[in-house]
Amino acid sequence: MDKERSLPAMARGLRISVVLAAALVLPGCVPILKFLDCHHLYPYLSDTERRKDVLRWADQYVLGHPSSEFHRGIGKWVGPGRNSLRGLPSLPRDLWGNEIRLVAEGPDGISIIFIGRRSYQGLWISRDPMPGAVESVPGVSDQFMQSMYAGRVAVQCYYER
Repeated sequence: MDKERSLPAMARGLRISVVLAAALVLPGCVPILKFLDCHHLYPYLSDTERRKDVLRWADQYVLGHPSSEFHRGIGKWVGPGRNSLRGLPSLPRDLWGNEIRLVAEGPDGISIIFIGRRSYQGLWISRDPMPGAVESVPGVSDQFMQSMYAGRVAVQCYYER
């Protein structure tokens, strides 16, 4: 009889444990789930104000500056560029939490960055109009294949299989 009573109690306890674990884990995953869908990036191509905001930020803080001005680290995710740039002022609000990657640098400073949170899903920002800016960098154009662009901003949504 004790076994019959303890099984429902154990099942109830297990259910409660699963619900509690989900309550602790899922809130941390919500920002990641937001970035699985790239549709939140497309307004940077169609909305002039959003595009101006991200370009203003990039021009003021990153593009044209030598990479030696920044703290650099190895990127967390697979994607364009090897080094992430750290210690920068906050990105525009809807891009918070993304990694800023150094993609290309010339004698006159950084020319292309990638802002993203998943492998090859994010924004390419350049000093020159796309796609020519990216296609002129050796080894980068093949990473850029699945992009849509408007002026100096491109959205890349590569989905791994």
